[in-house]
Amino acid sequence: MLYRAIRNLIDNAIRHTASDTAVEVELSGNGTVAVKDRGPGVPAAERKLIFGRFWRGDRRSEDHAGLGLSIVERVIEIHGGSVTVDERPGGGSIFTVCLPRDGPRDLSDHER
Repeated sequence: MLYRAIRNLIDNAIRHTASDTAVEVELSGNGTVAVKDRGPGVPAAERKLIFGRFWRGDRRSEDHAGLGLSIVERVIEIHGGSVTVDERPGGGSIFTVCLPRDGPRDLSDHER
């Protein structure tokens, strides 16, 4: 599921970035994965909203159900991590996944 979550972030970055730019993926030894694009970015007011179920920035587009980022967030949380989005200097977005180096936490039955 972690693979799918990171893959989703990369696919989103590719879909939203300018065609003449590259999507960058940085892996750190501290359990951090950063996906950087040169797309339109995510307005500050929408940065928490984009992780909500069925939320889509472009309501006119029916290509996607608006579930991808909510699934990403939940998978990362289940593994004891977090995902955030920030503005990339020079334009675009940076989605950062932070995972604990000691592995996922134990979940109680009501969290599963």
